[in-house]
Amino acid sequence: MNSTYTQQWKSIQNGLQHVSETVSLVINSLLICLIVFKSPSKLGPYKYLMIYISVFEILYSIVDFLATPTFYSFGPALIVIVNLKESLFNRFFSYVFLCAYSGFFGTSMAIFGIHFIYRYLVASGHHLLATFSTWKITLWLSLPVLYGVIWGLGSYYACGPTDYTSEFAAGMTESDIQICFEGVLDRVLKNEVSILAREKRNDEVVGCMLNSVWRRDDAQKKQNSKEEEFQFGGDRKGVVTIGEILNELHESFWKLRSNHHTVLHFEISSVNRNHQRQGLASKFMNWTEDQELLKSVEASGIVAEASSLANQILLDKRGYETVAATLLSSRIDSNGNQILVCDDGTDRVNLVFKEFQ
Repeated sequence: MNSTYTQQWKSIQNGLQHVSETVSLVINSLLICLIVFKSPSKLGPYKYLMIYISVFEILYSIVDFLATPTFYSFGPALIVIVNLKESLFNRFFSYVFLCAYSGFFGTSMAIFGIHFIYRYLVASGHHLLATFSTWKITLWLSLPVLYGVIWGLGSYYACGPTDYTSEFAAGMTESDIQICFEGVLDRVLKNEVSILAREKRNDEVVGCMLNSVWRRDDAQKKQNSKEEEFQFGGDRKGVVTIGEILNELHESFWKLRSNHHTVLHFEISSVNRNHQRQGLASKFMNWTEDQELLKSVEASGIVAEASSLANQILLDKRGYETVAATLLSSRIDSNGNQILVCDDGTDRVNLVFKEFQ
């Protein structure tokens, strides 16, 4: 399944999830009304158990809507995450609702247990059945709540995000990427063509655009020495594949644009989460595309590897031409499965270029 289909399937899943939440609210509310006003008296204490379950299902649906959980299976692990861009709350409250969702899951397991115990007591005529007709029923019904609290607290304190879980989900460790970042810094520090934005109040870094200068002669020297431009540590398939794609696109540029000898290269562009959607990225681009800056390093254009769909759309709007592309579906493992699958609709990595006179 390529990334486009993955994105479509994710949208369908989200839609079905919200529809199911609505259906749950309506049906369980109707069920409560029927139990209260239309149920026969011979149901006895069972009707209280049914109302209890229906109220729980309504609350569970509400928490599901607030938490917006997404389940991902990674090998032997099941990871539950929240997309903060789609969440109604900040990181802390999203995490709290996610742990509450986990607690409700634990409660649901205990409710099933209580329900089957009640049915067994009815079928066997056990003397404990009488406890459901007295105040002791509150003890029975409090057990799932207690169980859910334990699940929720356990999730909050023992199952939160850690460096290990982040690295496991990302498929790469900090050491894997450190080699690449060191190479980026070596390239960008050779010329003054990068920009850094700071907050005036506290001098905090809020964004940056790191650029380097690519020269045909340097590329030829690296090719002769078999040195790769993008180097990653480790032997994880995903990391290795990313490096292979970037290096192949980089090496193809000089063949595809034989009339250019020096170009500026977008390395990394990043904006702090609290300062996004304020035009910083566009300002970085405008600064980098300044004719005087390009002339200062004798660059005849700007090249970049657009590895996300959003970035590809942005660069296309700014007049960047796609000169080469690598489909993610072309990289498969020994089992025939696509190695890199993106959930944002990205299905390729584009090598884009914009010429400046």
